[in-house]
Amino acid sequence: MEEKILHLLSKMNDDFNKRFDQIDQRFDKLETKVDKLDERVGNLEIKVESIEVKADTLDKKLCKLEIVTEKIASNVKLSLEGLQNNREVGGKNIEKAVTNLKEETDIIKVAVKNTNKKIDKLQSNVDMISMDTANNRINIMELKYNKRYAHSKKI
Repeated sequence: MEEKILHLLSKMNDDFNKRFDQIDQRFDKLETKVDKLDERVGNLEIKVESIEVKADTLDKKLCKLEIVTEKIASNVKLSLEGLQNNREVGGKNIEKAVTNLKEETDIIKVAVKNTNKKIDKLQSNVDMISMDTANNRINIMELKYNKRYAHSKKI
């Protein structure tokens, strides 16, 4: 009986050792998986740190960009106000210039009418002088003829 107990105990011990070896192998596999996961976590931590550095850099750039944008917006606002003032002043100047041009145009129109009247009078005078000149030529020719005729009668 002792042998049976010893044999039974030995068999139980062997089963226990097999079971223990299986559990030990499972623990080894789990340890390997945990090591791989640890390595992955380490890699992820490195990536996260890199992303955090990039995020800080982007945040600084964003702050600078906001400052530049505010400056540009301020300059644009000032420029628009200046343009508005220039447009108002320029508009008034243009209105004055247009009014002056209209007045000058009216003056020129009157001067052109007066000049045309003077040209008409001068033309009339030229026509009269031409007629007088023609009459004078006729008179001169008549005088010359009469002088010759009178001279020829004397002879």
